[in-house]
Amino acid sequence: MTEDEFARAFPSESELVERKRGAGGKALQEAVTAFSNGDGGVVLIGVDDDGGVAGREPTTRRCCRGCTGTRPTNRPPSRGSTRR
Repeated sequence: MTEDEFARAFPSESELVERKRGAGGKALQEAVTAFSNGDGGVVLIGVDDDGGVAGREPTTRRCCRGCTGTRPTNRPPSRGSTRR
C-alpha cells in the first residue's frame, strides 16, 4: 500500500479508527478495550496523530502484555486461565 492509498483508506481517526505511534502503554490497551466492547475498530500502530507513518521495526517480541491475553471484558475467563 502506498502512502497515498493509506491516506485515502484512513483519512482521520474516528469511532472505528485509532492511530498510535507506539505499541505499548495504557493508551493502546484502552483503545483495544474500547473497540472490543463496542462495534470493533482498527488500531493503526506506527501512525502519528496527523496520519504520518512513523513505522516500527519488525520484532518477534509481543508488543505489549495484552497482545496475547486480550478478550472482551463481558466474557468470564476460560477455565484454567492464569489471568488475575
